[in-house]
Amino acid sequence: MGENSVTVSESLISFGPSHFLRGVVIPLAEDVERIAKDHPVEGDDAEWSPGLSGNPQAGFTLLSGVVCVVAFIGSWAAKKALDELYTHKIGPLLRNALSAYFHSHATGKKYAVSLLVKNSSARTSIVIAAIGSSIEEIERSESLISSVLASALQRASQSGGASQVHLYTVEDGRSNIDPLVFADISGVMGHLSSMSSAKHPKLLAKGS
Repeated sequence: MGENSVTVSESLISFGPSHFLRGVVIPLAEDVERIAKDHPVEGDDAEWSPGLSGNPQAGFTLLSGVVCVVAFIGSWAAKKALDELYTHKIGPLLRNALSAYFHSHATGKKYAVSLLVKNSSARTSIVIAAIGSSIEEIERSESLISSVLASALQRASQSGGASQVHLYTVEDGRSNIDPLVFADISGVMGHLSSMSSAKHPKLLAKGS
């Protein structure tokens, strides 16, 4: 895999009620599969698994459902290629999937669309989750993912050798500057499935 290469997994990471899985995850998976065929995962990345322990469930928590697209990069230098792929292909699919869902399920509950970035040559991964209770809120948060991604990639490139996952949550157009650090993807999904509020002690606002 080249240093500036980006590939996309056919598999999504998700949790939520059955109507969220049927209305968002299943149709999104079909669309992501088409992108994945144009950007196929190869080598050791094809054997990668998120290693989730159990099946996260969102009950009486902030988030009622999460869907996550998984992308692999050859190095942290692949920022431009990843940003273009997200902006022109992945992002629109996420927005379209949630738009259709909110149109038929106007419940006022909060959901998250997210991007997991796995560096094939490093032990640090990044998860950016855009949160909202309407398509307008999702779009506002999701529009900040590219900006958060730029700083997140730089931060990850400076991390040590220990295996870790950096989580950034974006809500109401704001994101934490310092990542929440977890040992693995299971820890991130467990946190998202049980979080009671999106806390941003240090904020990165759109346009800042």
